[in-house]
Amino acid sequence: MKVKIVDENHIINKKPVGLIKLWGVTQLERILRIAKLSEPTLIEINSKNDRKIIDKIIKRVNLRDDIKVIISEKRSNKRYDLVLDTKNVYEIDLKNKKIDNIHTIDKSKDKKIAETKIYDLNSRLEPASNFTTHYVIRPVGNFLTKRFVRFYPIITPNRITFFAFIICTIGAYFLASKGYMFRMLGLSLFYISFFLDCVDGPIARITLNFSDFGRFLDENTDRYRIIIFYLSPAIALYFMDGSFYNIAFSFILIGLVFFNSFMILKFKTAFLKQFDSYISAQNIFMLFSIFILIDQIIFGYLLFIIVLSAISVYIYSKRKE
Repeated sequence: MKVKIVDENHIINKKPVGLIKLWGVTQLERILRIAKLSEPTLIEINSKNDRKIIDKIIKRVNLRDDIKVIISEKRSNKRYDLVLDTKNVYEIDLKNKKIDNIHTIDKSKDKKIAETKIYDLNSRLEPASNFTTHYVIRPVGNFLTKRFVRFYPIITPNRITFFAFIICTIGAYFLASKGYMFRMLGLSLFYISFFLDCVDGPIARITLNFSDFGRFLDENTDRYRIIIFYLSPAIALYFMDGSFYNIAFSFILIGLVFFNSFMILKFKTAFLKQFDSYISAQNIFMLFSIFILIDQIIFGYLLFIIVLSAISVYIYSKRKE
């Protein structure tokens, strides 16, 4: 596919429209990323902007080596499969390889309108399967997304994923330590990790910063985080009552989580998806937080986790109806 990017010398607030930033990403970079996702063989950029700035943007987009890039001030008469203008704000449907123009920037007020449309289209998440994620984790995650995305490319999705996992690991250390204040600090770090986990995905979609490595990093840190989520409370409870049964229960829960995830992928039944929401890491951790706050050992730890998680899912399912 041959793609042409038209970057006219249109000025808004003394700035070329191609260099106007929407959620921390210049229009030229956004369109280059869309062109990259359309799997081109040739990209021609018609622009009168500074060549050094354009080269810097191209380097940040990290195009494949086999994609030929031509930069010129004059338009050529070649035939192109796709023509994109930096005055327009585009969104790409990756499944159908369809590119839509969602807004045109003609005035300074169009920048805010375009940012709102981009955010609304890319911050939507699949419905949460459990009460805790829907009412606690995601609202805070949405709040953080709007703040962090403006600092792109300093703050990138991969950096957020890695930072969230490091915080989770540090939180696990404090949570498994002796002392009430250490456990409180561990809880706080765990919640920060939960919140950040809801930020990397939306920022990747808003900035069009997709990569195979980012997907690999996110999926694997989520798996390791599940193990930490279930094992750390058991170690903390072991220090509180000296019983190894809590650790054994945690390993059982870890096995159930991974086995159920495998069964969902293989059989895709509604019952298994519902069971997965019962043993959600977020629900278990929310319940354990209450135990830590009151600093008491509650008999039937595993039973209470399952019962309270089931109640939360029931309440949430009724709300959707």
